[in-house]
Amino acid sequence: HKIWQGTGQVFDTVGLSLPDVVYRTRAAWIRVPDAARRECDNLGLDFRAGVHAATHAVINALPLFLMVNQSDCGAECDDPQRKHYKPTRVLIFDRQPGGVGIAERAAPMFPKLLRAAAELIEECRDCRGEDEAEGGGDGDKAEGGGDGNGDGNPKTSASLSTPAGDRSGCPG
Repeated sequence: HKIWQGTGQVFDTVGLSLPDVVYRTRAAWIRVPDAARRECDNLGLDFRAGVHAATHAVINALPLFLMVNQSDCGAECDDPQRKHYKPTRVLIFDRQPGGVGIAERAAPMFPKLLRAAAELIEECRDCRGEDEAEGGGDGDKAEGGGDGNGDGNPKTSASLSTPAGDRSGCPG
């Protein structure tokens, strides 16, 4: 789309069809427990958007623990048009074909990464909104842990075929 910057109005649309770019890489993930979906439903929150945001928050927390740049990793972005089942998970992958070891090094520290990501969000004034910028909140921190099957262990893959750009609109 071409969009007027001043108004945000779309003034031109061009169809674009590019072939998928696929490469094998390394990934690490942790399953999101079903209890998290139920809690979001009870609170009227968008569960899928929350998982998506959590994945990007984990990527932003990576440099606190590893010598990486956020652009070294990609995020699995849920495509709502895909109808096949896949478990809900926070998944990050190495952006380099074949991987460079970021996913393997991140996997054992996923609980720490999730806590650090939650703290980054809690400390972000823009995330809290102007009304809460002076403080507020009850101090509860989101806890990581669990891959949905009760053992609390993040998973790594031997390889993952990953499209360089999916159709979800997420830059990953």
